[in-house]
Amino acid sequence: MTTINVLELCEAYGGGVKRQVDYLHEYLNPDSFRATFLVSTARNQECSKDYLVSDALSKFIKSPIAAIHSLRLIHKIVKENDIQIIHAHSSIAGVIAMLYKIIYRSGKFYN
Repeated sequence: MTTINVLELCEAYGGGVKRQVDYLHEYLNPDSFRATFLVSTARNQECSKDYLVSDALSKFIKSPIAAIHSLRLIHKIVKENDIQIIHAHSSIAGVIAMLYKIIYRSGKFYN
């Protein structure tokens, strides 16, 4: 069976989104999926040490520098982990993923 590499993108790690991301982290079948979690803890939420953290995700809309940083970081993660699917967990994460798709001409996107 082929394992699918997924990037779980979450700029608003809190509330229901936090619950969903943590649920995926705990119960996603490792025989079918290898997930990489990129979250922002800017809302003062603690997260698993297994997650990658970039608070620039939460500043994406307000700061062009944070936007560039976020897109470059996502590209690095996609390349290093051979990501096949980017799964966005909020509307801003969806915007980030769509911009990534346009800029890097990647077909690896689901929202």
